[in-house]
Amino acid sequence: MPTVDSRIDMLKYSLELKLEMIESLASGINEKKKTNFYDFEATFLEKINYFINNSDFYKKYYELDATQIVKIENIKQFQELPLLPRKKLEESYPLKALSAKVSDLSHYSESVSADCPISFFYSRHSWFHDHITVSNELLGKITPKDIVVVASPYELSIAAQELERVFEILGATIISCGIFNEVCPWDRFFNLLASVKPNVLVCSATHSFIIADVATKMGFDLKRDFNINKVINVSENLCKAKRNRVAKIWDATIFDLYSIDGLPPLGVSDENGDILLMDEKFYFEIIDMYSNQVLGENQAGELVITSLDNEALPLIRYRTGELASLSYKKDEFDNSRTVLKRYGKSSNKISVHNQTLTYQEIENILFSSELQDKYYDVEYNENSLSIYMDIINPELFESSKEDILYRFPSSLRDCVKLKAYTQEERELKLASMQNINSNQKSFNFHKIH
Repeated sequence: MPTVDSRIDMLKYSLELKLEMIESLASGINEKKKTNFYDFEATFLEKINYFINNSDFYKKYYELDATQIVKIENIKQFQELPLLPRKKLEESYPLKALSAKVSDLSHYSESVSADCPISFFYSRHSWFHDHITVSNELLGKITPKDIVVVASPYELSIAAQELERVFEILGATIISCGIFNEVCPWDRFFNLLASVKPNVLVCSATHSFIIADVATKMGFDLKRDFNINKVINVSENLCKAKRNRVAKIWDATIFDLYSIDGLPPLGVSDENGDILLMDEKFYFEIIDMYSNQVLGENQAGELVITSLDNEALPLIRYRTGELASLSYKKDEFDNSRTVLKRYGKSSNKISVHNQTLTYQEIENILFSSELQDKYYDVEYNENSLSIYMDIINPELFESSKEDILYRFPSSLRDCVKLKAYTQEERELKLASMQNINSNQKSFNFHKIH
């Protein structure tokens, strides 16, 4: 049984962390502290050395003796460390990569996939620090006047839980609805939107499509009955064209919280839709997928991340599988910000007629057309690509096909066949996506033989 003193000590520790969090937030509101490269490098390498020397997981992965002390002395040596593939974390599921006691953790989470899950752990310090970093990024975007409805999974997920703490810090009112549950079914959810009038919707872009369609089928008008003027996209990496479609459907401002594999947000979109990465939380690299060499600014390759503050599970040179490039721009405080340009996941690509396209490239082509509504399906093989589109105005489809085809690479246009969903096919698509067991993608890619 805990003593009174031990309970007081734990309460004091928690309050000290929160006080540190408030002071950090206040500092972030006033200005961003500039750090020169040499100061950053020294602090960064000190953390990396600490993480490696205090982790049985990394010592084993790097094939080091248990008592061996590592000292990485510069960025070049750091870039020579082995890359960490996702498979290594899958093999370590659930607790083999943990660098602390489970009882010392603040939160435990897992990736969405149940087939090959990976687990993540958060110390109390890193959990609070994440709140501060994300709060700083959302300052001005979310205010005490906002009423936020969170329609995102809470089960084993970190995004919804963390965002609740962030909205609390920013002074917003929070309504926790979750997704696909018996407590808040569709009719209750829509009556809540119509009566309480939240103005911020937090969900994936695809789920915002489903909400809009189901609401319309149930007799609600998005503009007349609801008050949504901001949508925060979580758990889905958007191309700009699809992002614009969400904004048009809801007549709302869209913010992206960029995350991968169940990690907390890595970045937040600005007013142009560019993802500004959180350099306080992660160190970002782009590597050539074949040579593993680090690439320079604006060169496309695979995104690699290193966590800077989570001693419970430090990710060191973790391969995300995201195809991207990095560039840099100055913020209002004259600090350099890292800007991420995304091209899709390396695993999500198809090859047709010796031409490779990522899912995101196809999605950007489709949603750039005014005819494309919300959903689509793709069938492909080595010689052909058939796309079934969700068409806003079927009467214009035949006369507008050429405009859509022209957006594909010239070498592929003769291989692409565009088709429109029938009304029945669209209803079946929507019905399948409302199913609790659905993976909730606005698309499906099928390879045919």
